[in-house]
Amino acid sequence: MKYWGAESAERIQNATRVHLVTLTHPSDGSQVATPLVEGVGSSATTIPLGNDELMLNSVRYTITREREISARPGLKHLQRALVEDRTFDWDSDRRDTRPNWNYLLVFTNQTGQSTVAVDLTGALMRKVGDEAESSRNLDAVRIDKFLRYFFESEE
Repeated sequence: MKYWGAESAERIQNATRVHLVTLTHPSDGSQVATPLVEGVGSSATTIPLGNDELMLNSVRYTITREREISARPGLKHLQRALVEDRTFDWDSDRRDTRPNWNYLLVFTNQTGQSTVAVDLTGALMRKVGDEAESSRNLDAVRIDKFLRYFFESEE
């Protein structure tokens, strides 16, 4: 799949470890004492697990929870769906909608890490990284019900 790139598509589908990172917006407007990681739309290609905050599309997010989900039921179905073109609506006007990222899925294997941001409310996804083909959101409304089911216990 061109959007993900060959290495990321392989990693997403066959990751040896998968982490789920839960995100929220800080509501108090306080300044961050530690450096932020810039993800989506920058040259960062990995999300350092263990950070408290990060930036996605120039919006600050707080990491509220991080856990390994490699054995989670339904994960293999999600991994397969992510790399299939028919999963996404490529002609959708919603692809340019400003997302509110709720989760990061971090797929890791021996060659590296690939990260997918998920906006569960808007049914949008996006590769976190620097590939030109990944400069837009993916409209995942076709798998919206499955996404809600998969992330249901996280909300």
